[in-house]
Amino acid sequence: MSALSIPFYWYFVPGVSVIALFMALYFFKSMMKKEEGTSRMKEIAQYVREGAFCISFSTIQNGFYCFLCLIYNFHYISFFRYSKSFRSYRFFNGRLFLAFVVF
Repeated sequence: MSALSIPFYWYFVPGVSVIALFMALYFFKSMMKKEEGTSRMKEIAQYVREGAFCISFSTIQNGFYCFLCLIYNFHYISFFRYSKSFRSYRFFNGRLFLAFVVF
C-alpha cells in the first residue's frame, strides 16, 4: 500500500452509515405504529416532553447570551485594531444558524 492510497474501509464506512440510517428509519416507523400506552403512561410522557423542552430552551437561551457577549468582545477587539483581520460576523452568523437549526 502506498502512502497516497486510500484504505478500503474508507469506502466501507459510508455504506454502513447509510444502512444504519435506514435501520433507524425502520425502527422509528415501527415504534410510531404502536399504541402510546395507558393514560398514566401518556401523562408521564407529557411531563418528560415539557421538561425536555424547558431544558433545551434554557440551553439555547444561555448559549445565545454567551454568543452576544462574544460578539461584543469581538467588535471591541476589531474596533481598537487589536486584530486587523478579525471576522466576527462569520462566527456569529454560523452560530446563529446553528442555534436556529437545533431549536
